[in-house]
Amino acid sequence: MAEEKPLIVIIDDETATVRLLEKYLEMKGFKALVASQAKIGLELIITHVPDAALIDLMLPDMSGFEICEHVRATPETADVPVLMLTARTTASDVARGYAAGATRYLKKPLNLSALVDELHEIIALGGHASAVSEPPG
Repeated sequence: MAEEKPLIVIIDDETATVRLLEKYLEMKGFKALVASQAKIGLELIITHVPDAALIDLMLPDMSGFEICEHVRATPETADVPVLMLTARTTASDVARGYAAGATRYLKKPLNLSALVDELHEIIALGGHASAVSEPPG
C-alpha cells in the first residue's frame, strides 16, 4: 500500500509562484491544493485540514496575517503549521507574523530545496505548537 502524500495548501496571488510551488512540491512527494484568493484558500484549509499551509502575506482580499489568525482560531485547523511567504521581512513584519500564529516566516524569493526541508521538518514534528520557531532576539 502506498504511503499517503503530505497535503500542502498554497495561497498566493502570483500565478507563476503558485504553479512553480505546486509542480515542485508534487515532484518532491507532496500533494498540493492551490488558491489565488485568501477566502478560497482558507476554505481549502478548513475543508481539507492539510499537513501544512504556505501563505503569501500580501493578498488582494485578506492579508496572510488574517488568514493565519483564522486558521489558529478554528479548532479543527489550530494545529496546522503555517509557513508565511513574503518579501516583507522587517523585524515588525516578522514579529507580526509570529504573533498571528505563523509557524515559520520565509523570505521570497524562496530556496525551494530549503522549503522542502522545512516542510519535512514541521510535518515530522506533528503540528504548529511543536514546530513553532520564535523570531530571533
